[in-house]
Amino acid sequence: MRQASLIRKNPSSIMDLGILYRVTSLLLTSLFFFLGSASSFVFKLGLVVTLGIAAWIIIDLQKRYIKNTKILQAIVLTETIGLTLLLIPTGGISSPFIWYALNPVLVAACFLTPLFCWGALIFYLGSATFIAYRLIDINNIVMIFEGKSYFYLVCLLTTLLARLFSRLTTELNSKAALLNRQQDELIQANEKLTETNQKYQETLEQIMLERIYMDQMIISEEQNRIANEIHDSVSQRLFGIVYSLHSLQAKSNSMTREELNKEYQFLSQSANTTIKELRGAIYRLSSVKKGEQPFLLRLKKYLDEYARLNDIRIDYRITGDEFFISNEQKEALYRIICEACGNAVRHGKCTIVDLKLSLLDEKTVVFIQDDGIGISSYVDKKEQGIGLINMQNSVSSFNGTFSIEGMLGSGTTIIIEIPSTKIMKKQEVAG
Repeated sequence: MRQASLIRKNPSSIMDLGILYRVTSLLLTSLFFFLGSASSFVFKLGLVVTLGIAAWIIIDLQKRYIKNTKILQAIVLTETIGLTLLLIPTGGISSPFIWYALNPVLVAACFLTPLFCWGALIFYLGSATFIAYRLIDINNIVMIFEGKSYFYLVCLLTTLLARLFSRLTTELNSKAALLNRQQDELIQANEKLTETNQKYQETLEQIMLERIYMDQMIISEEQNRIANEIHDSVSQRLFGIVYSLHSLQAKSNSMTREELNKEYQFLSQSANTTIKELRGAIYRLSSVKKGEQPFLLRLKKYLDEYARLNDIRIDYRITGDEFFISNEQKEALYRIICEACGNAVRHGKCTIVDLKLSLLDEKTVVFIQDDGIGISSYVDKKEQGIGLINMQNSVSSFNGTFSIEGMLGSGTTIIIEIPSTKIMKKQEVAG
């Protein structure tokens, strides 16, 4: 971890600039060496070719071991010593290659620690100064510093600028990485929001559809109740009117004209009341009087429209009479079937749902099977969904049994059994 911290995280761009400086400085210094040095052409050519080969090898090694601090330090130190020795046959501190020899120092400034960087620079400047003082005819060290002060200043400033540029690049890379992470987090958050919004819309559509059909079913039940009451009332009134007419016919010979008028007025009022009740019954005509069953009609209509809405097929088989179950059981069964179909489509990704509803005298049996991905693929049995828990609680409230099974790729099967109201009352008495 410590070695990794000594290396910049994104060195590729800095490395490219370093290679550009190395190649450019080698070409320029070699050109000045050819033009200015008094050595033989063969010596110059051999030296430049050797430098070119060495530069190519060093570039390859630096690319390969840029993230290995110790090896990179060894490469920089070896090249610094080699370039320092190059100054001896090429003119010492006045050699054109004095600028090319800054390359290992710049590498240290960009990729290694400040201590190693400034140490390499001091070693390089000290070695160049020693060569000029001991091996070349410059015996006054003060004259060396005075004559080459610009050189020392340029080396210091160049190294400082390299350090600052490297630090700035590192900070920019760090901020860029942070922005990239934040962008990725925003993209993930946006995807989650989109998914949540889609699920919310699907759930809202399901709830609205269930609410519409539940309201319709409640209205239909209330219409049946009111129609039954009116039917009984009208029948009784009509029977009373007919009976009164027969009675009046039998007693008319013995009644005075005034008594007959009173009886006729009473019968007229009764007939008008009956007519009003009949008119009301016409507008609230019960579907029960037509031999229909509102709960089953609403359920079938819901299944047909839900299948068409989601482009799936729902095969349902309903047997028995809805009068075997109470209104509370009708509402619970309706919600359970809606929830099961919704889960099969939203989570199970099914295309076919098979539904069997048996309304028997002893019990009600619901069998629902789909061809989806299976409940084990989308529900963690340790963390069941709210809808599944509500289904189980609804069945339990009627002393029923609830089972659900599913395998990956084999769909989901739900089996529900609810005892009839008559059986439940027997159980309560026995308990």
